[in-house]
Amino acid sequence: FDFRHPDTVDWYDLKTKQWKKGALEVPPISSERPTDAVWPNGKYSQGTMTNAHLASSYDFMLNILEGKPSPIDFSTAAAVQEIIEAAYISSKHHGECIRLPL
Repeated sequence: FDFRHPDTVDWYDLKTKQWKKGALEVPPISSERPTDAVWPNGKYSQGTMTNAHLASSYDFMLNILEGKPSPIDFSTAAAVQEIIEAAYISSKHHGECIRLPL
């Protein structure tokens, strides 16, 4: 992932044993609000990273308004932090595969 090009990612495909590059396409999760329903349109864009934070905040507020629990909770945040930490460890060890949980 490169912050200068946040809409694309590089990944290693274990099946083909090749590095690939392309658009970040994540299928929608049926229990969650579609991203385009909360993402700022081009007129109000603040840049991809800020847009992501704005969309998350807006979705959070809509969940409160609708009386729905947020799908993001402490355990989800802790799991994400563990993945980030594993990425740092892997980078320090030249791409070594790091098993979770740490």
